[in-house]
Amino acid sequence: DMFASTARQLVLATEQLEEQRPMVERAKTHAAATGSVNRQTFAREVIEWAEPQNIRVLHAHVFDFLGRKLHLFITGERTDQGQATTDAIRRGLADNRRDTTKAGRNTITGVLTPTGQEYAWDRIIRYIDANGTLALPREIGGVA
Repeated sequence: DMFASTARQLVLATEQLEEQRPMVERAKTHAAATGSVNRQTFAREVIEWAEPQNIRVLHAHVFDFLGRKLHLFITGERTDQGQATTDAIRRGLADNRRDTTKAGRNTITGVLTPTGQEYAWDRIIRYIDANGTLALPREIGGVA
């Protein structure tokens, strides 16, 4: 009957979440140990986590999620694209790392703090759990 099938799906979903919990805990522990990481490093970790579960995640999905969904980094065709938002900095979730290239050019790289990584992991896993993907839907009339 339909009730039994729904109950079975609920049990399976719960078991899946329980299986993922160690991954989340490990990610949180890792974040605490490694300190702040840039978006590329964080994206790589998410991709490596998703792969064994047959979930295809691209770097672009992670960047898009951190920017458009969580508003941790500046998005769009701007010179400060990829830098931490003022709000994210204020909340202790992201920061801007200032550096100078060998050629003497100043760069600013947005990084996720350990707290920000924990927050992002939590939101990413919940989003994937609900949608089966990390790809965000494009806004109507938005650019694909």
